[in-house]
Amino acid sequence: MRALGNLLLTFALTVGALASASAYLAPLSLPAAKLVGLTLNAPAGFKIDPDTGVILHDEAGKPLPLADKGDALTEDLVAQLKAQAENASLVEHGRRVNRVLVQEFSLSRWPGKWFFLLAFAALIGGGLLVRKSASARIAAAAEKRKDGGSPTEVIDSARMVVTDLLPALLAMPDDELRCETIVDRIGQLQRNEMELFAEMREDLIGAVGLGGFARIMDAFASAERQINRAWSTAADGVCDESMASLDRAKRAFDETLERLRQP
Repeated sequence: MRALGNLLLTFALTVGALASASAYLAPLSLPAAKLVGLTLNAPAGFKIDPDTGVILHDEAGKPLPLADKGDALTEDLVAQLKAQAENASLVEHGRRVNRVLVQEFSLSRWPGKWFFLLAFAALIGGGLLVRKSASARIAAAAEKRKDGGSPTEVIDSARMVVTDLLPALLAMPDDELRCETIVDRIGQLQRNEMELFAEMREDLIGAVGLGGFARIMDAFASAERQINRAWSTAADGVCDESMASLDRAKRAFDETLERLRQP
């Protein structure tokens, strides 16, 4: 649901931006009455040699416009622009000039209005889906917190897992058994306490503010990195490094607990 919502939001922003770019473009296919009196916001059309029918250029080689920015569209000018728009031999950058950029906005002549409305609908739909997904995640996290305890209790539980695990590992007969035990026990820790604490961010921000939350999460992130490293190195059979990472994780959990308990 969240992925679909984000996809809709991306679609809405992209299509909406493209449609907005055409808000001040007036198609020359409109009746002349809807164009006369508008003010150009960019040069329009081409000056054409009446004898040869060739577009005239300035000294720099650029086509001379039929009308400049700030000029008002008159009946004669509109007629000339319409004639040029229908002439397939008159091309600018590979395309016929069939629209003019004006200073006045009108919904009735906006060529991209239906795309914009579609993007607006997609924006609302995507927002609702993302909101619904977020509400579901918050409700699920709240349900888990009922059983998991407070943030302090969760981190203390994680610290105790590591604290109890380290001496138990030293008593084991070989590295293979140690690595298997770390992968199994730390894997459970990652899925339980570590994930649960990460889902408590809203509670933490509400309790200690953004500044306190940042300090706590800095210490927690350090513990999380060491826990992940302990698991990955044990999975690779590097037991000494895995146990060293567990020791560093324990110290990081101690720091996290200290910051959680600070007023």
